[in-house]
Amino acid sequence: MDRGAARRQRPFGRDGFGGVGRERLQLNEDTLWAGGPYDPDNTNALAALPEVRKLIFAGQYAEAQKLAGEKMMARPLKQMPYETVGDLFLEFPTPATVENYRRDLNLDTAVASVSYTVNGVTFKREIFASPWTRSSSSGSPPRSRGRFPSLPE
Repeated sequence: MDRGAARRQRPFGRDGFGGVGRERLQLNEDTLWAGGPYDPDNTNALAALPEVRKLIFAGQYAEAQKLAGEKMMARPLKQMPYETVGDLFLEFPTPATVENYRRDLNLDTAVASVSYTVNGVTFKREIFASPWTRSSSSGSPPRSRGRFPSLPE
């Protein structure tokens, strides 16, 4: 099963599935979702709040939880499911021998990467999604020791 390394920086995100010869980027945007427009606010919530508080202070936690669930929670309770915008496939030359393959997701920086070595040259692709610019970027600079890397056909 393919599992993507998600970069979700609301309202925009994408999943990278990694690979040497093919990278699949699943594109997401938070305004594309199943169903039609809806308002999940429960108009009964404010009116029920004093009674819920009274039950909590009286130690009647189960009753308070039941009332809050009935009168205060969003309707519908679950969020509508997001739909993907689509998939972007990037194709790369596939060498016969690959070493040191690694996938990584840095949760602090929202950067996912794939790295591997071919003929002594390390290749690394990095993928980043930014909520502020509503964009994402990918980079694939080869890392070598003073020479331009080439892949065998």
